[in-house]
Amino acid sequence: MIKERIKDKNNKISINWSQLNAIVTGVSAIDMGSLAIRTRAEAEQFAREYGFNTRDPAAVQEIARAHREAIEFIDKYFLEEDERELFPIEVREPESFLDLLVFSSNYLNKSNARQQWSCAVLKVMHGIFHIDHDFKLKYFDTIRGQIFDAWDRLIEHDGTKHFLTDGRMSLPLHDFQRKRNKGRTSILLKLLQKPSYVASDIYDHLGMRLVFNTKTEALFALKLLYKSHQISVTNVKPFRSKNNLLDLSHAKRVFNRFRPLLERSGDYPLEVFRKMDEEMELLFETGPHKDNPHSSIHYQSIQVTVRKMVRVPNPLYQQMEALKRVAGEMIDGSRGLGDIGYIEKELAFYFDYEIQLMDRHSYEASISGPASHDAYKRRQIQTARRRVLGPRLMRYLQERRELMPETATR
Repeated sequence: MIKERIKDKNNKISINWSQLNAIVTGVSAIDMGSLAIRTRAEAEQFAREYGFNTRDPAAVQEIARAHREAIEFIDKYFLEEDERELFPIEVREPESFLDLLVFSSNYLNKSNARQQWSCAVLKVMHGIFHIDHDFKLKYFDTIRGQIFDAWDRLIEHDGTKHFLTDGRMSLPLHDFQRKRNKGRTSILLKLLQKPSYVASDIYDHLGMRLVFNTKTEALFALKLLYKSHQISVTNVKPFRSKNNLLDLSHAKRVFNRFRPLLERSGDYPLEVFRKMDEEMELLFETGPHKDNPHSSIHYQSIQVTVRKMVRVPNPLYQQMEALKRVAGEMIDGSRGLGDIGYIEKELAFYFDYEIQLMDRHSYEASISGPASHDAYKRRQIQTARRRVLGPRLMRYLQERRELMPETATR
């Protein structure tokens, strides 16, 4: 018979306030200093609820792969050579991966270096698991094909020249780039510096960058894209829209002033566009990227994230069709064998990708200097390093460096 009780098996009462605070206030897992797991039995239960049966050899192999990748990632991106020597062997090569969960708890010693290293490894492993189990990325090639097919209808080529066109308007492109995929390292770095810390919140796996000679042309490109329904108010993720390329209210005033001149122009009015750019520049001041502190204020663009519905074959339906062929049964439509029931032929879902519009000057500034991708990546790595290692381990490494003045610092 079960009776009411609040005491634990040792007849004591306690509350882990830091863990409860993290749950109810929305603290990211990557910003937590420890877990609260005391034994392998508790660790096994934690792992099971997380999604891994540690008594299943296949699950253990997957955990081992993630652990190995996490160690290599930390070594390569977060540690100097002399710092790698401080990595505890029992964290690099644990007797059981359950021990990492026990080591990560701070009930024994809050200043225990092993606990801090274990937390760092588990944070990276958590990111790896999210990447490996992102449902949409399993269909990435099909998704990319459907998104790029739509853009192929808007991009025309004339020798070495490229044009954005909907059949009515045609804008020459200084450059046109497709991001065909976001590399695994880039995804993991982005995860480790994002507050939400989940792969589904990464929106630039795929992307289009359109570079025009002027900012004014980027404005007309927006018109073309919404007229062709490539961008619409119904498929834009509003919180992801960013614009530090031009001020729309000021651009409207400039456009209204130059509109008669544009309408009288017989040829493509590139020189008029340049004069419009000069006027728009007079009152426009760029600012920081509100949702990405790693982007330089010198990186100027219009960025829009759009959702596109994609359809991929349903593997369960394909398996059912194969069974039907083997069994030689004639079953109407997509009705399953026996009582399987109705199975959709396709899986349909929305996929987010990014569109960037830039002018030639902004693009050239992004190739080198503080607005370059390399500079952006360095800032991103430093943020991820601080969050993964945590303040106590960072202080520990700093103190060790101070004891070894001949070692080059970061």
